[in-house]
Amino acid sequence: MATRVMLRGPVLEFSSDQPLLVFGGPYSNLIATRALQAHAERLGVPPQRIICTGDVVAYCAGPEETAAAVRDWGCNVVQGNCEQQLAAAADDCACNFADGSACATLAKGWYPFANALLSPASRAAIRSGSGSMSFMTVTFITMRPPGASLARIASQDHAYIQQVTPS
Repeated sequence: MATRVMLRGPVLEFSSDQPLLVFGGPYSNLIATRALQAHAERLGVPPQRIICTGDVVAYCAGPEETAAAVRDWGCNVVQGNCEQQLAAAADDCACNFADGSACATLAKGWYPFANALLSPASRAAIRSGSGSMSFMTVTFITMRPPGASLARIASQDHAYIQQVTPS
């Protein structure tokens, strides 16, 4: 059986007998991104079977370095609002955080910082990402620390274990 993933543009088809790595939220964290890349290599998951669900650039200190690492890695990337705004060199991230919230306050710092540091090559790569992704049939599995309840992790990290087959 194969899992079909439709990104805006081509349909990617993955056989179910090989691993598919889906991750999101590098958040400008180059060290974590490189660690994930090294782990994928140890597992034998090639870039063509890796999907980043967006937020490549956000809160952490290495926006250009992280964007370049993901670009050079060659994995599939789905554009989120941050990618769309950064690709356009817009004035804000369009996250629509509640006024006065911690996220709104942080976005006033990280977004201008990241926006100022992104290279034209990174903006071009961000623009070329897909704007949407849908899975035809897939099983989502999350790893959790020992002793952590799945319900707590699902509520905190939006991680779920479920089979999805659209009708």
